[in-house]
Amino acid sequence: MKNKDRKTLIGLKVRKYRKKRGYTQEKLCELLNIDVSSFSDLENGKVSPSVDKLCDIMAILKINPYDLFDFIEYEDIQEIQDNILIEKIKSLSQKDKKKVLGLIELIKK
Repeated sequence: MKNKDRKTLIGLKVRKYRKKRGYTQEKLCELLNIDVSSFSDLENGKVSPSVDKLCDIMAILKINPYDLFDFIEYEDIQEIQDNILIEKIKSLSQKDKKKVLGLIELIKK
């Protein structure tokens, strides 16, 4: 597995458990004492967190290393990319979702 893929998977897992536990990025960043843009980069697979920061994240989200590093649910990189796209679309407003749908329809033609 490539390092880039690993960073993306860790970011997806952190986002999944953050949302599952009901934390906003802002609240979790406050508890971790980091800025939101750095945390966003982590969730988007752009950066790797330090071991200490990973331990802090796991403690706050009440997850163990297995939860974070079990990547079996993501079969391949295409599935990873699909999940990232789905997460980004879910976070959009209804108005923006309609715009994305319109763009997809244009691309398919």
